[in-house]
Amino acid sequence: MGELDSFFMLLGLFALLVPIGAILGIIAFRRTSALRRDLMALRGTLTALRVELAELQSAAVTPPEAAPAAPTPEPQPETPAMAQVADEPVPPEPVAAGEGIEAPAADAPIPEPALAQAAAPKGRRIEQNLTGRWTVWLGGLVLALGGVFLVKYSIEEGLFGPGLRVIAGLLLGIGLVVAAIRLRRTGAAARAASGASPDYVPASLTAAGVAMLFATIYAAYALYFFIPPILAFAALAGVAAIAVLLSLLFGQFIALLGLAGAFLVPLLVTTNAPSAIGLFGYLFIVALGALALVRYRGWWWLAHATLALSALWTIVWFGMLNPSGDDVVLSLYLALLAAAFIFTARTAALPDRVAANEIDPQQLLVWTASGTIGVLIVMLATADHAAVATLIAAIAVSTLFLDAGHADAAFDRLSWVAALLVSGVIASWTVAIDPQLFPLLPNHPAIPADATRLFIAAACFAAFFGLSGFVLQWDAAHPGRWAAAAAAVPVAMLALLYWRLAHVASDTNWTLIGIALAGVYLAAARETGKQRGRTGMEVALAAYAIGVIAALALAATMALQRAWLSVALALMLPGIAWVGEKTRVAAVRWVALVIAVVVLARLLINPSLLDYPIGGTIFNWILYGYGIPAIAFAVAAYLFRRGASDLLTQILEGGALALTLTLVSLELHQWFGGGTLVSGQYTFLEASLQSDAWLLAALFRLYRARNDRRLLQVWSWRIVGGAALLHLVLYLVIAANPLWSDESVGETPIFNDLLLAYGVPALIAVPFLNEARRQGENLTALIAGIAAALLGFITVSLEVRQWFQGGVLSTDDFSDAEGYAYSLAWLAYGGVLLGLGVWRDRLELRLAGLAFLTLTVGKAFLFDMANLAGLYRAASFLGLGLSLIGIGYLYQRLASIKPVAPPPSPS
Repeated sequence: MGELDSFFMLLGLFALLVPIGAILGIIAFRRTSALRRDLMALRGTLTALRVELAELQSAAVTPPEAAPAAPTPEPQPETPAMAQVADEPVPPEPVAAGEGIEAPAADAPIPEPALAQAAAPKGRRIEQNLTGRWTVWLGGLVLALGGVFLVKYSIEEGLFGPGLRVIAGLLLGIGLVVAAIRLRRTGAAARAASGASPDYVPASLTAAGVAMLFATIYAAYALYFFIPPILAFAALAGVAAIAVLLSLLFGQFIALLGLAGAFLVPLLVTTNAPSAIGLFGYLFIVALGALALVRYRGWWWLAHATLALSALWTIVWFGMLNPSGDDVVLSLYLALLAAAFIFTARTAALPDRVAANEIDPQQLLVWTASGTIGVLIVMLATADHAAVATLIAAIAVSTLFLDAGHADAAFDRLSWVAALLVSGVIASWTVAIDPQLFPLLPNHPAIPADATRLFIAAACFAAFFGLSGFVLQWDAAHPGRWAAAAAAVPVAMLALLYWRLAHVASDTNWTLIGIALAGVYLAAARETGKQRGRTGMEVALAAYAIGVIAALALAATMALQRAWLSVALALMLPGIAWVGEKTRVAAVRWVALVIAVVVLARLLINPSLLDYPIGGTIFNWILYGYGIPAIAFAVAAYLFRRGASDLLTQILEGGALALTLTLVSLELHQWFGGGTLVSGQYTFLEASLQSDAWLLAALFRLYRARNDRRLLQVWSWRIVGGAALLHLVLYLVIAANPLWSDESVGETPIFNDLLLAYGVPALIAVPFLNEARRQGENLTALIAGIAAALLGFITVSLEVRQWFQGGVLSTDDFSDAEGYAYSLAWLAYGGVLLGLGVWRDRLELRLAGLAFLTLTVGKAFLFDMANLAGLYRAASFLGLGLSLIGIGYLYQRLASIKPVAPPPSPS
């Protein structure tokens, strides 16, 4: 019974194809029905206009005594396009009324079916769909399931033998298809004449018949073993082909059913020795049949479905089977598949027009097919270790793309797809180097064979694209696109070769290759510059100029190694900016944007940089690895900003800031880490200097934002300043506070780590407050003022603690002298703030001073009275009293000499 259950499960699967196809068929016919309704409505509107035109003309020829006094406007002629839509002959040009032309009768008949169908209410349309479409497809499903249940019942009851069951199933499937064909013949003409809605009954019967034939043939092979695998394969494939042909009569759903069945056949009929040439030869024939249907009928979705299923089979072969040894078959299959899809996309039937908001189906198929097949070739190169056949397929498909792009300017970006294809093949190529040979390289004469083959392949790709792009640009509609491919591929090949084979040859050889390549680009730029006045050649000139810069940058990278790759890429940016300024080519800015993002990603989010040996205390790779890119970003931002201020300039300016801050932070970290970035230490002094650096950077950006209110300028100081403030509060004030961290802050009074941790940020907050207030950033000014006051208070308090306790502040010692010193220091701090507030006439400073004086008074009464004894208690209160009296006296004297505005004169 297990085999029977499997069989009926398979039959159910085929039966379920019917409702799935019904849904797809409804989606496919939905658009056709909508167009038909629009056509009927247009016919009705035109008929009504003819009636109205006849009435106006009749009124125009009426005798003056019966006609109205107002002149009748001349009717507008009906356009030939409107007449063609209405299936009517084009009317003659109208003439003035009264010239002997007999007007049509006012009671001219109006086609009632067209008007009725066009004006059918929504409920009527729903009724028509339910009765004329859904019930038909549901009937087809029930019919297919009925056949399945009939066969199941005959097996359970033993009514018929296996042979009779197979014959009955075949006859039933063939009978359904024949009945559908006869029904279509007899009803098509009548329905077309009456203008009735499409008849879905023949298509539903055909779907049920095809499903029945699939299930019966598979049962004869898998369940009853009547036919061998090769015959079952041929029979199932034949049914799929018949279904595809029947779709010419019955519509798109039958085509989908046949395509799905054709691609399922290799799964249904298996063998112990799978053959790549048999499988992919069969799949290619199926794809050709489907693409022929696409070319004839313009069913673009069928092409995409064929592409997806073909790619899925290729991936399954990569993952489940061993592709080694099948490289020739797979390479040929992918190359022929690419040619078939490109040919179909360029020659298939196109719609009369494509709306502005719709995607051109021809363009869509070209890009999806080229991208998909390109990825498959790269996967094949990875699976078979870049076999010779795969390399030939890569260059053949690239040639196909270049030819298609050159023949049709709409597809000339296929040259970029080809460039990505060959770059992906080289990038996926891994070279096996003997570990025993590795220490001897690069001076060892024995170079691995894989390395030689990789070098030759990359050199061939570079030469092919460089020459073809340079030659094809002269008569191309967009020369810059071809020049971009010619300039990009050789540089990419050199970079990828150096990445894979850096240890095979000496750095001097690589540098010489880079310089030679720059010379080639320079010659190409010189020749291109002679045609600079021609449309598009300015872009081509910019491409070769950028190629010169990129080749020289790679040459410097190969000579200097370490972090110089990012440095070399960053140094390209000012050069590209200069090229963009001279050529005024907008695409140059996009090239610079991509390079800037790559540099920032390498230098800011690349964890492997932490493993580099520093090589010095200050003058190390961090200094040039981040310093030079920061300068290059700033210079490039200045040059590009002279042309326009856009996303690129903001990224360059933000990148310069980020690289500078990273430079400072990493230099500090390696300094305190003993020359390494992975020491794991983060001292109190380092954290203090980090906060100071970030606060100074935020203050600098705030000053820059005074005259530059761009988004980057405004948000850069907010982000940097906010990060610095969070670090200061969460780490220095809370987590690593020396009162409980047991870390020494230095033995020198006043001039110690506390001054850098809290005093310097308090001083930085003062100009931050003033500038924020000047720019109208009131919330920022308030935060800066509070931070300045509190950080100053923390500095004074901890400096008093350090004076009595030394470098470590977390001890339990606390003397009366220290308690008295706090009162004296807080009193002085509050008095200074109050005096500054009076002097500068700043209310917030006076309020802050009064707040700290109040705090001192509270300490004296709540703490000193209970904990201090003897002379210190008396001195505390005497000093506090005298100080408060003195402060009040000075406040009155200073406040009294302030100029007071005269009272307003009485009116």
